[in-house]
Amino acid sequence: MITTVLFDLDGTLLDLDKLFVQRYLEQLASRMEQYIPRSVFLYQLGASTAYMIHHIDKRTNKQKFFDDFLTKLGLDERIERAFYQFYEEDFPSLKGDSCPLPGGREAYLAAVSRGMDVVIASNPVLPEVAMEERLRWAGVSDLPRMYVTSLENMKACKPHAEYYSEILDKIGKEAQECLMVGNDAFEDLAASCLGVNTYYVTDRAIPSNLYVPDYTGTMRDLAEFIRNL
Repeated sequence: MITTVLFDLDGTLLDLDKLFVQRYLEQLASRMEQYIPRSVFLYQLGASTAYMIHHIDKRTNKQKFFDDFLTKLGLDERIERAFYQFYEEDFPSLKGDSCPLPGGREAYLAAVSRGMDVVIASNPVLPEVAMEERLRWAGVSDLPRMYVTSLENMKACKPHAEYYSEILDKIGKEAQECLMVGNDAFEDLAASCLGVNTYYVTDRAIPSNLYVPDYTGTMRDLAEFIRNL
């Protein structure tokens, strides 16, 4: 019996403009330019993010990222503070590049009305403050949730099975109790490796032949699907 719905965010609950990432990186690089040349910053941001994603150990994602980033550039904790200032002060201005994905709030409410627990299972490469902001953009920040993955509270990232195992441990659920909902057939459907039920969202689909979803449909379809579980 499914008791818990794990929602991806980007392309699932949240619809992002194609240029969002470009604008986001431009603003972040501008904030950091007083410390690091733009080209050096952008290169190391990508390299340290990749390091964080592919190294799974006892450290949180935040610890892994800043351990690598600061060491490689020979910088100190002032840069970490500058990152957080960006997310607190500048990141909200990017809202104009996003909107709720049609049917997302309806599907979320369908799960809540059935008494299901909801987890926001976005790839935890952004801090909690940015995750809360993006939930506002998605139009679901006022709704109850059991857990929200973030840079600070996770030790693994998608598409690793350890990411999903970590969530199950934190929320105290069995795999068969959960439904992972997402639009990325590689990152989100990887949950099926642990026996988690999967729902592949087709509105902003990112295809892959590696996994076969248990269910497929739009976010609007998902609301009805949940009501009929």
